[in-house]
Amino acid sequence: MPNDQPPKFYDFIAQLGETKQAQVAYEKMADDSIPRGPMSLNAGKQDLPSGPIKSIDIPNNWTRTDHFDGGVGATVTFKAPGDKASINSLERTRPISDHAAQEFKKLLDGNDKLTSPKMLLPAQLRSLTEVLGSGQMGDNQYTNPEKYPSPNAPLFKLTNAQFLNVNGKTVVEVEGSYMDEKGKPTEFYRGIFAPSGKNGDRVNELFLAAPDQKELLSQESNYRKALKSVKWH
Repeated sequence: MPNDQPPKFYDFIAQLGETKQAQVAYEKMADDSIPRGPMSLNAGKQDLPSGPIKSIDIPNNWTRTDHFDGGVGATVTFKAPGDKASINSLERTRPISDHAAQEFKKLLDGNDKLTSPKMLLPAQLRSLTEVLGSGQMGDNQYTNPEKYPSPNAPLFKLTNAQFLNVNGKTVVEVEGSYMDEKGKPTEFYRGIFAPSGKNGDRVNELFLAAPDQKELLSQESNYRKALKSVKWH
């Protein structure tokens, strides 16, 4: 059965503790209609309980787990058969700074007419440190000059970052892997980042995660189908 915890690379955020915003979000999720534990899916369309994405399509032989953590946010995890790769929706609890939110909005607004993906520049990636997560994907080779095997080397290695139009809305898509201090990948990731909240000061992620690159690539088509199916609020 799938683990009902959020992906391990978010565990550190739980140390932030409960917040007032988290309590409000939890109350909004208290509806009994929202599944809590692992459940088998028998329909493609899946409604999401929070964030800017209303629903996505997921293969009907996957399982779903909803989880809320005051330090992380509202996570919905869809596990592939075999319990390896997963497609996840994460509505983060903790807001980003006003400056980071404005920079994110500025970048997205400046690329709102995309007809094809557009690569991000290193300076743009550095401006998105908070959006990507200061202690997560935001700690990468463009923001952290330390080299492996230093314990202070980047936690994440970016292999691709681009602006992407998803059903009329511009988002940032990132691909790469989490690294140990020796420079070996421990988890592979590909996902989109979109602003959330009334003021755009929250971040919503929809991403594919896998323990190895082979598994990530094997689920790439299901991830792309999920993006193609996105319905925004």
